[in-house]
Amino acid sequence: MIGSYDLTTALLVLALLTLGIAVVTTLLDRRVGRDTVLLGGGVRSNKELTQLALHDTLTKLPNRLLLEDRIEQSIGKNKRQSGMFTLMFLDLDGFKSINDSFGHPVGDELLNQVGRRLTERLRASDTVARVGGDEFVVLAQVDGLEDAASIAELIIRLIRDPFHVGDHELRLSTSLGVAIYPCDGSDQQTLLTNADAAMYHAKFHGKNAFSFFDSSMNAEAVDQLDLLQDLRRALQKEEFELYYQPKFSASGGHVVGAEALVRWHHPTQGLLAPSAFIGLAEQSGLIVEIDKWVLQQACRQMGIWRSEGHTQWCVAVNVSAMQLSHVGFVDSVKSALETNALPAGTLIIEITETVVMGELGASMQVLHALADLGVDVSLDAFGSGHSSLLHLKDLPVKELKTARGFVNGVQHGPRDRAVISAVVQFGQALGLRIVAEGIETAEQRSYLAAMNCDVLQGYLLGHPLPAKDFVGKLACCKTA
Repeated sequence: MIGSYDLTTALLVLALLTLGIAVVTTLLDRRVGRDTVLLGGGVRSNKELTQLALHDTLTKLPNRLLLEDRIEQSIGKNKRQSGMFTLMFLDLDGFKSINDSFGHPVGDELLNQVGRRLTERLRASDTVARVGGDEFVVLAQVDGLEDAASIAELIIRLIRDPFHVGDHELRLSTSLGVAIYPCDGSDQQTLLTNADAAMYHAKFHGKNAFSFFDSSMNAEAVDQLDLLQDLRRALQKEEFELYYQPKFSASGGHVVGAEALVRWHHPTQGLLAPSAFIGLAEQSGLIVEIDKWVLQQACRQMGIWRSEGHTQWCVAVNVSAMQLSHVGFVDSVKSALETNALPAGTLIIEITETVVMGELGASMQVLHALADLGVDVSLDAFGSGHSSLLHLKDLPVKELKTARGFVNGVQHGPRDRAVISAVVQFGQALGLRIVAEGIETAEQRSYLAAMNCDVLQGYLLGHPLPAKDFVGKLACCKTA
């Protein structure tokens, strides 16, 4: 009996022990499985963190950190193989204007499309990185300068083709600087700095182009940076002044108004013409404040002239693309007119055809709003850009200003005269007032007057003058 009891007890203990081992094994298996999952998640998290650390959060392109690593790799490879590669620093011309006009969501999508287009069309071995704002860098292996130039030209074409964001057709251009390893630098920082200097050179000298780095560009970049700092303070220090170039009736020869032209009394460089600083103002965004100041001052002066009896005059003000697309521009025009008690018809807003065609839909809305105010819109330098005649007939413009190059061609032969004649006749057929700008010879004046142009303007007839000298020297003058 006792032996039977001991056997039963032993079997029961063995069963409980087996069950306990099974439970512990199951729990361990679950713990190991959970740890494996956590470990896998940790691996995935590390990959995600690495992706975030090395790539731009918006475009998912390589960022500056990854770019610099790839530059170091390229330096090592090409140093061993005596090869060369290029760094191209590019900045989007006109992006700030689009961003301000349509908002950051549109601007962000535009940057995404730029990145995708470059990545898809350049070689798989090339690196396209976004290094901040609207600035991109391309790293590419090249066989020589011609190879680098071909890549730069391709990039310019890619950016120049229109982008479609929602209902908007947006147009950009790019200014691009090219640095070559090893001749333009043997380390990544020098190469990036020199590519940036070359980009700045391309932007300052006309945009929509590329420049190879030259050692003189660093000094130029420093000079431009100094000038930019001075420009930022110029409005506060009241260093700007408006000069007025007279405009004459082609038939009567009397003054009909003036074009307002800004000048800068630089503290060390003296009197600067717009060509010395307007490009810099556009790049920095300061052009909006300068344009606003010009508008206010020109209207104030026009109010003074009207109070002196010159009620038939008009004043023309040039407006940049950035100002035209700036929120509140039309309200600024309305305020300047009301503050100076000016009839809307005494103000002419001059814009270039390139500005209008850059973002036709938005420009059309602003121009119609100006027309509704009664302000005349003048299309400046007509014929020198890329106007679509199909759209031009629908623009609410009242005036065409012929491009200076056409006027210069008057004395060069019958073919040049045929071009200017066609431009004038085209404007007249649309019922527009025709202004011939850039008249420097008596022959040009006689020919364009005979073409029945409405208004003549140029150095032959009158140079730009400060407001204090304008009336005294020109109010009673005639062109013939």
